[in-house]
Formats: sequence, C-alpha cells, structure tokens
Amino acid sequence: MILNFKLESLFFYPNSFNYGGHPNNANLSFKSIKIISENDIQLDGWFVFSQNQLSRGTIIHFHGNSCNITNHWAFIDWIPSLGFDLLTFDYRGYGKSDGTPSFKGVFNDCCAVIKFARQNSLVSNRSFIFLGQSLGGAFLIRAIAENLDKDILGIILDSSFASFSEMALSKFPLVPQTLGRELLNKYGITNEFDPENFIDKLKINKIFIHSKKDIVVPYNLGERLYQLAPEPKQFLKLDSANHLALFLKRKGKAWESIIHFLNFLAPLTHP
Repeated sequence: MILNFKLESLFFYPNSFNYGGHPNNANLSFKSIKIISENDIQLDGWFVFSQNQLSRGTIIHFHGNSCNITNHWAFIDWIPSLGFDLLTFDYRGYGKSDGTPSFKGVFNDCCAVIKFARQNSLVSNRSFIFLGQSLGGAFLIRAIAENLDKDILGIILDSSFASFSEMALSKFPLVPQTLGRELLNKYGITNEFDPENFIDKLKINKIFIHSKKDIVVPYNLGERLYQLAPEPKQFLKLDSANHLALFLKRKGKAWESIIHFLNFLAPLTHP
C-alpha cells in the first residue's frame, strides 16, 4: 500500500505557496468558490466573470500537476477579456483544497467540478468549453466521457498524454519496458484512468497542442492521444515552444488557431 501511494505520488507536486496570481491583479470580478468532492473533500477555486455584459460561455480550467492555481493563473488570465466566464480550481491537496491527491481522488474532483458548473447559480451560461493542461487534461478525458451532454461545446488539450504508465516509464529510460510495465501494474499504475481508453467517446470538437521540444511530456504520447481521438479534431504541433508555453506566450499562428477555435465554438455576437 505504501509503495502504491509512492508510485501515484510521482505524478503530483502540489503546494500551498502563494505565487501571486489572482483575479484581483486585473481588477476582474470574481467569487471564491468551494466545491464538494468525494468523501466531503472541499476544493478551493475561483469563478471569474466575463468582461462582456453577456457571457459567450464558461471555460473550465483543469491545471497541471504542480503548485496551485495562484501559479497556473498566468495560463488563463486572458479568458475573461474574450467574453467568457472562467472556472478554475485546485485538486485535493493543492493550494487551499483539502485532502491528498490520488488518481481516483483527482478524477473524482474533475467530475465534481463538472457537476458544480451544471448546478450552481453562479454559472449563468452553461455552454462549456474545457481546457485541460498536461495532467489535468489526462484526468479530464475520462471525466468528460462519463459526464457527456449537449452543454459541452468542445475541449482544448494542452500537452496531455495517452497513458499514465507510458508517462511514468518515460522518466526511467534505462528500465526495460516489459519489466517496467509489470512493476507499474503490480504497484498501482494501471490503465484504469488512461486517456487512450476513453478518448474515443469524445465525439465533440477537440483541439490538441503539443511541442516537439516538450521536456516534461514526450511528444509521441501527445501525438498518440490525438491519433486515437475521433473526429472532429485538430492538432497543433509546436516546433520551438516547451511544455505549456503557448498559453504563456500567446502569439503566432498556433495561438491564432486557439482563438479561431473558441470563436467557432462560441461565435462573437454584437448588440
């Protein structure tokens, strides 16, 4: 059991340090929110209101495996200016959220957030676009597959991967593949949450982003996830950026493709 926990913990690097990222920095209107997940775990988050009078929809952000939302805010602070409401949160064990992260726990957190968005009165526009980054995108795929409905317009998957075991093995290149898979499976890293087992159910609009120079998540694992996905789908291959860099730099043709994707899902309207 202890070894099982340690293997899962290789994927999670939470902390409660305040990195300074906050909606107040841009004078955005927001509400601090608490979301109840499995076993009464309380998740901390923000619901940030669109800067437009009428929201175009709600983008829900599922961040990567490290730090907390005060660090990840830099990836999403632009969203309200495009007319979208924004919901972002910390998984269990991250930031001010309760508990300790685990595969099952973080998956249940993703499902709890989708349920919250569908039911809470703060969310006035229930046309949803999901943004999953790295580990967040990996858990999000099964969460969407089990919570599909017509209110989901599309999904953006930034630097995610097809398989948790393959992701783990990529960090230990000297371990023989067959032996590595046997050990991972024996001690808790199974295919239960592997995105490649659920991506075929997502027949909604999808856009995948991955850099050839990603030093965190191997490019081939992101490309494989895209190849397994059904249409409609797009793939943005970045040649120069590193892990998650597109949402920090926000420029170039790849970024134009993201904006075009959002405009396609939720067309701009003029009064």
